[in-house]
Amino acid sequence: MQTHSFYSPKEAAAYLGISTISLAMWRTHGEGPAYFKSPTGRVVYSLRDLEVLKAKRERAKTTPRHIRPNGEPTKRGGTPSYATRRARGEKFENLPAFAGKKREG
Repeated sequence: MQTHSFYSPKEAAAYLGISTISLAMWRTHGEGPAYFKSPTGRVVYSLRDLEVLKAKRERAKTTPRHIRPNGEPTKRGGTPSYATRRARGEKFENLPAFAGKKREG
């Protein structure tokens, strides 16, 4: 890849490590790097804008979201489902949704 200040969509996609289709979709949805369009309709990207986007997309860590910075796991989920509680052996009458109700049948 040559070093110059403006890149074609093909060169810009290669620089960012994405497909030209992804780059075109970003343009359509108003996402991705800023681009310029010439009077003839040619699209070009500035090297500075590509570098800014590439820097934003880099990650310093790859720690999963469910792990806290201190290494302790976060609570996952909420109230267990009826099926989970039944599998644990909990009785129908003790489940919160059915508290005080009698099972028919």
